[in-house]
Amino acid sequence: MRYIATAFLFVFPLLCVARTLLQPVFVGEPLILSLKEAPKLFKQCSRTAPVPTKILAPPLPVEIEELEIVLSRHIAIEYEAGRESPLEDMPYSRQYVAFLEGGNRKIYGNYFPSGAVSNRWAGGAFTSCSGGKKFWGAVFVSDTKKIERIEFNGPQ
Repeated sequence: MRYIATAFLFVFPLLCVARTLLQPVFVGEPLILSLKEAPKLFKQCSRTAPVPTKILAPPLPVEIEELEIVLSRHIAIEYEAGRESPLEDMPYSRQYVAFLEGGNRKIYGNYFPSGAVSNRWAGGAFTSCSGGKKFWGAVFVSDTKKIERIEFNGPQ
């Protein structure tokens, strides 16, 4: 009986996280915004966005890869714990910009359902003034390799 309880306490949670990680969270290549377009991403109208002290050169591909791995795990764990998660609307298209906030290098990700918008957003910052949990942003801290916060848009 003790072995069954041990298996349930340790193996079952891992299987739940693995199940959610099997779903693709992101689709296609991320859009890295130019320095000209990057400031527009911080002007979200129905969710809180970071207030950068300085917008930096685009994030490196290795930073984006780290961010997406950490974010996928973070989302899976939140979803399995019953907390607010955008998993229902996967997969997502995304845009990234690197910035400084309080002296820390961070990356802001802007996420939206891949089928929700046409190719007209390619090359430019995409914002939506509603849409609920289908549209969201996340802040990744480069030094700690952790998700600092996730913000969802207002009601649909």
